[in-house]
Amino acid sequence: MTPPSAYVLGDFHDPTAEVARLRQQGAILAGAEEAAFRELGFPERGVGLDVGCGPGFVARRFLTSFPGLHLVGVDLDRGALALAREATRVAAASAVALPFAAASFDFVYARLVLRYLADPAAVLGEVRRILKPRGRVFVLDSDDGALLVHPEPEGFADTLRARHESLRRRGGDPAFARKLPALLRDAGFDDVAGRTLTVSSLGVGAGVFATLILAPVAEAIDADLRTPELVEAARRSIGGWGARPGAFGMTTAVLVAGARPGTASR
Repeated sequence: MTPPSAYVLGDFHDPTAEVARLRQQGAILAGAEEAAFRELGFPERGVGLDVGCGPGFVARRFLTSFPGLHLVGVDLDRGALALAREATRVAAASAVALPFAAASFDFVYARLVLRYLADPAAVLGEVRRILKPRGRVFVLDSDDGALLVHPEPEGFADTLRARHESLRRRGGDPAFARKLPALLRDAGFDDVAGRTLTVSSLGVGAGVFATLILAPVAEAIDADLRTPELVEAARRSIGGWGARPGAFGMTTAVLVAGARPGTASR
């Protein structure tokens, strides 16, 4: 049985708006992300796998920046795959049972996806299996422990707690990114190294920060934890925060890379 994901477009009150948020997020963070990926040895050519490719915005960006790449995207969200198909080859598949032969990819990346999966160690085991010897994996993810907001929007703290509990019920981990270096080492990767990427309202503006970083807090919350009315009130409060003079928010994403042990073929 395929484990569920804690992130599904259909769980959002407005899936179309969430797709737009993902597009904007990828565009705004593109420069810093690509610089960090390059520093950690992201290849300029070869065959790669995009795990949890979503609508394919990042795949499209990488294919533009690195024209020597060939990418395949996998996801279980068929709505997202329908969009990703416009950018790259895709397959509907679980990250814990990848439908590819061993040692068939030069690199794999997973961007903001493993925090939503119940068994990230199993995913990394599958990634190690399909990578060629010395093939590289790149995992970018977030950690809500790094989220700072001042002043807090009304109802934000209670809504965030409910969101975290809802994620945990679905197998997700809101405090995930801090565990990445250990997870890659435990999965048998070597040459583990990483970078941190900070996003703040000082850099992108409070309104954009509210849309990209804070708005998902008021999504996909179980009704027994927070009523729809309270969630909607928090959503409005977050939107208002973005227009408040002096509002400050900051968070940090973590990018960790590693290599499958072995001798690369020539």
